[in-house]
Amino acid sequence: MHQERLWILIARKLAGETSDNNSFELNELVYENQDFYYQFEMLSHFWENASTANAKPSLTVVEKLMVKIKTDR
Repeated sequence: MHQERLWILIARKLAGETSDNNSFELNELVYENQDFYYQFEMLSHFWENASTANAKPSLTVVEKLMVKIKTDR
């Protein structure tokens, strides 16, 4: 249940659609679980870099990111 809620909150955060309550809840979930924290940080970093480059990342970049997330757990 927490993981599903986490993904909803992350999507809202990255889309810039979070309320103060959502931000607080996201912070609580992320800091309660190290895996959530790491996934959130990786996705945030990826999202910021993709949006500033104004281009879609190649599939290989996404694949490399997913491998890194899975192996660093």
